[in-house]
Amino acid sequence: MRLFILHIVLLSQYIYSTPINLQNSITLIHINDINLLGETSGTTTGDDRLTGVLDLEYKDEKSLYTLSLKSYTQRHITAGQRVDTLSFGYHRDLLQVDKEDYLYRIGVGAKYIQSGDFAGEGLQNAIHSITQNPQYNLPYSNEKHNTFGVTIKALGIYKISTDIDLYSTIDINQNIDKSNHIELSIGSEYQYQNISLWIEAISNYTTPFAHSIVEYSTPDKQNNFLNIGASIKWSKHYQIYIETSIGGTPLGERDDYSSSIGFRYFL
Repeated sequence: MRLFILHIVLLSQYIYSTPINLQNSITLIHINDINLLGETSGTTTGDDRLTGVLDLEYKDEKSLYTLSLKSYTQRHITAGQRVDTLSFGYHRDLLQVDKEDYLYRIGVGAKYIQSGDFAGEGLQNAIHSITQNPQYNLPYSNEKHNTFGVTIKALGIYKISTDIDLYSTIDINQNIDKSNHIELSIGSEYQYQNISLWIEAISNYTTPFAHSIVEYSTPDKQNNFLNIGASIKWSKHYQIYIETSIGGTPLGERDDYSSSIGFRYFL
């Protein structure tokens, strides 16, 4: 979830963005393979593969701390099983350049990932109950796996006008079990007072986490799609945003669509 600002002088105008914020903040994000109409993804396997994500992020001026829960459901292998993955990440900006018309950042970090039962079943069935979709009670896989890796991120922003920015990002995660994720994006954001709208084209490549259910749930290693999103901020502390994909999913695991909703509290 990346939104951007440009010049430190313009900070008060651009704090409402979603892809990147310079302010200290805490963000809760939910991503699901249910579209905004409450319909589950129409893949040939139904509501399987990566079915939901719950992220918690803390950001200060230089660093980003992340906690991410992913829930995988597979009803078509070994009479049906599920597994969750829980990851802990840290990222720090090493280089930041602010100019009047552009900004760029480069940073590095680390990530640890563990598979197991982390209450993903309860999360999935709660969402399905709200959206009137079928609930699935499947046993958790006994297979265990963990890995550790490094991350590299770069961001560039070019200011077209007072209200419109162009941006581009690269996000690389390489783990010691040879799983990885590489994502490239280019997009544009329009801002008016406390409202922000954006569209971005994304291309990513994924070698999945080395757990059999995760690997089975990631049939398409390369994926291209569009993201369309909007955010609104009220008072000086609160922001909400909604984003949906067209032609793919921002998670790397191929699906017909996915939607996300985020709540941010500015410290």
